[in-house]
Amino acid sequence: MGRRREVPVSSSIPLAESSGRVRSTGPFLSFLVVLALLAVLRSEVLFSPPYYDYAVGIWAEADYLARSNFDYLRLCFAEPHCLDPDGGPRSYMTSVIPTLLAIVMMISPGPKFTIFTYHMFVLACGSATSVMLFLLLRRNSSRSGAIWGTVAAIATPVLCVQLDMTSMEIPLVAASVASALAFQREAYVIAAILGLLAFFIKPAGICLTLAGGGVLVLLATLDRSKSPRIWAGIAAHAWAFIIEVFVIDIGGSLAAQVRASINWSMLWVWCPDWVVLCMTVSVIGLGLLISLCVQSFKEQPSALAPGLIRRLVLADPFLLFIIVATVGFVVASTRVSLVPRYLAVTVPFLFVLANAILQKTGERWKVPLWISLTIFHCLNWNGTFYPDLTTATEQATGVPGRLHRSPAAWLHHQRLQEDGTLVRRLSRLPSRSADAGNRDALRQLLQ
Repeated sequence: MGRRREVPVSSSIPLAESSGRVRSTGPFLSFLVVLALLAVLRSEVLFSPPYYDYAVGIWAEADYLARSNFDYLRLCFAEPHCLDPDGGPRSYMTSVIPTLLAIVMMISPGPKFTIFTYHMFVLACGSATSVMLFLLLRRNSSRSGAIWGTVAAIATPVLCVQLDMTSMEIPLVAASVASALAFQREAYVIAAILGLLAFFIKPAGICLTLAGGGVLVLLATLDRSKSPRIWAGIAAHAWAFIIEVFVIDIGGSLAAQVRASINWSMLWVWCPDWVVLCMTVSVIGLGLLISLCVQSFKEQPSALAPGLIRRLVLADPFLLFIIVATVGFVVASTRVSLVPRYLAVTVPFLFVLANAILQKTGERWKVPLWISLTIFHCLNWNGTFYPDLTTATEQATGVPGRLHRSPAAWLHHQRLQEDGTLVRRLSRLPSRSADAGNRDALRQLLQ
C-alpha cells in the first residue's frame, strides 16, 4: 500500500485568527473613520477660540500653570478663583484638563496649534463615545438599530454642539460611557478606574463611583454566589470614592463657589428635545416599574419591597447602574446652576435606557424612531427649531441657537471686546511666554 496522503486539518485556523483580528481592530478602525468624518464636518471650528466661560475657566488655569511651571500649591492656596469679583486663574483644581492644556501650551509653536490640538482632542473623545455607545446599544438591539441609535444620540443638539467647544463636556462623556461599557461587561475594577478618570475630568464623575459602588453592594447582598469579581469591584469603587472625597476637600469644587437660582422652565426653551427624551424615558420606565410592582405583589404580597428590589438588581444590574448614574448626573448638573451643556453627559445614558425600553415594548419601532430623530436633528442642525438666543450668557451655556455654528456670530466676542482687562488676560492663554507676538496673535483670533 502506498503512503497515505495527509490532509491538512488546520486550514480553518488562519480564518479564525483573521476573523479574530478583524473583530479586535473593528472598533479602532471605526474610531478612525468617525474621527475623520467629524473633523471634516466641523473643519470650520478647528481653529476657533474658546467660548467665554471656558476662556476664563480652564484655559485661564492652564495658562497660569504653564507660566508658573505647574505651581499647584500657589494656585490652590494663594490665587483667587475665576468667580471672584476681580477674577483669577483658579477654576477646576480637581480636573486634569488644565494640566493637559498647559503641557500643550508649553510645547506649542503658537496659539493656533494649541487651539487646533484641543479641538482634535475633543473630536477624538466624541469619536470614542460613538464607538462605545454603539457597543452598549448593540447589547439590546440589532446592528442597524445600534448604528442609528448612536447617530441619533450624537446628533442630539445639546450633545453635538459640545463638539464645537473647547470644554470638558465631551471628554467627560467619553470617560463616563467607557465606565458604563466596562460595568456592562462585568469588568467592575476597570469601571471604577474609568469612573475615577471621569471625576478627574470633571467632579460630576463622582456619580459613576456612587452608582457603581451602590449597585455592586446590592448585588453582593442579594447574589448568593458571592463572586470575587463583585467584591473586587466594591473595593475598587470604595477606594475611588475615598480619593475623590479627598481631592474635593483639598481642591474645592465649583458648587462651593457659587449657587444660582434655578428656573426649570428654561430647560424647555433651551433644549426641548432633551426634555422630551428625558420625560418619555421616565414615564415609560415608571410604567414598566409599576407593572413589575404588580407582578411582585401577586407573587409575594407580604414582601413587596424586598421582592421588587431583588427583581431590579438581579434581573439587570447594568440598567440599574445606568438609571442611578443618570439621576446622579442630572442632580449634579443642576446643583450649581441650570446650564444646558452640563446635561450633555446624560444623553448617551438616556439613549441606552430608551433602547432597553424599546426592546421590551416593541423592537420593530426602534430603527424608524432612531431614523426619525436623526432627520429631526439634521434639520435642526443650526438650531432652526430653537429660539434665537441673543445674549452672551446664553451663548456661553452651550445652547444650540440659530447662529451658534458660525464663529463670526459668537456673541461672546462682543463681551470680550468691551472688557479690555479680560482681553488682555486671555491674550496670554495659548502662549508659553508673555511675548507680544503670541499676545497679538490670540487677540486677533478672539476679535
